[in-house]
Amino acid sequence: MIGLRWIAVLLVTLINFMAYPAAAHPHVWVTTVTRFIVAKGAVTGIRVEWAFDEFYSSSLIEDYTDHHDVKFDAKDVAALKKGAFQRTAGQNYFTFIKVDGKLLTDLIPSEFNATVVKGIVHYQFLLPLRAPVDPRRHPLTVTYYEESYYVDVTPEAAHIEGDGSLVCKTTIAEDPNTTIYFGMVKPMMVTLHC
Repeated sequence: MIGLRWIAVLLVTLINFMAYPAAAHPHVWVTTVTRFIVAKGAVTGIRVEWAFDEFYSSSLIEDYTDHHDVKFDAKDVAALKKGAFQRTAGQNYFTFIKVDGKLLTDLIPSEFNATVVKGIVHYQFLLPLRAPVDPRRHPLTVTYYEESYYVDVTPEAAHIEGDGSLVCKTTIAEDPNTTIYFGMVKPMMVTLHC
């Protein structure tokens, strides 16, 4: 017969185990390419490309194509935008842009498109800034994450596109001011240095 002491130890162990977050995250992986769009010496928008992992890509293809040609037509892209992509709106499309350390909210994406390249689904979209930002005077960063860490969003590359009047570079490093997933994960941040 199991004694009361062992039952108490078992219960305490079980309760402690349940108090820790599950280590089974993430479930979806996304890599990003960031493009700072420059016109007349100021950033006017951020063009973003996502590339999903193979498993989630196959799920999107199955859900949003007719399965015969494994590519998205205009109707598929519209349905994908309204469905899967729009669900990320509540989290800034996993794209957190800060100017002078202040988060820009309510950005409305434009030019959304989705393609399939070698079985991998790619999203492309533009986040136009409400007003042009001179990055020489106002630091500009983009941090990528999904708050629950169900989706791991990692920047892979960053570029500057436009009129070429800025002498700038980009870096990718952990965001020192942001943590997610119970404080255990620091998401990655793209910084434009001018």
